[in-house]
This record gives sequence, structure tokens and C-alpha cells, in this order.
Amino acid sequence: MIPIKVIVLQDPILVRTGSIDPTNTLDNIRSDVVRSLRLGEPDEWLVALAPADVQTALSEYRPSGGDTLYVLRASRARGPAFVLSDED
Repeated sequence: MIPIKVIVLQDPILVRTGSIDPTNTLDNIRSDVVRSLRLGEPDEWLVALAPADVQTALSEYRPSGGDTLYVLRASRARGPAFVLSDED
């Protein structure tokens, strides 16, 4: 288990600390976090891990101590997460 910070992006913002098993899938981590914080059903939430060490290549990234897990209600995520530029 490794220590992480959990930030729930809601009104008001909720900040907690906890530990995750880095060998588990992100989907399982999301389910356990949402249930532990009593936020409702896991399918209603999205999560993203932000590494504490930004020097690590994404292809080599493994969750480590000090990382932050952001939790956002899926219904609040509006629009596409990525749009391809017309310049390419």
C-alpha cells in the first residue's frame, strides 16, 4: 500500500489522505475510494492519478507515494476531453 492524497472535486472540495494498492486496476481503486468516502455509486464518478514526480515518463509511470487521485462526478465532466487540432 502506498500513501496518496485524494481530492474530490465537488462543492465543497473534499481532501483526504489514504493508501492504495498500486497493483490494483484504476477501476478497482475508483470503486474502493468512492465507496470508502460514501460518495454514491462508483459509476457516477471519474478518477485520474496525478504523479508527484513529473519527471517520470508516462510509459514508465507506476503509482507511488505522494501521488494525488482526483475524483470528479461524471455528470460534471462536460464536453470532450481532447479535440484534434485542424493544423495537423
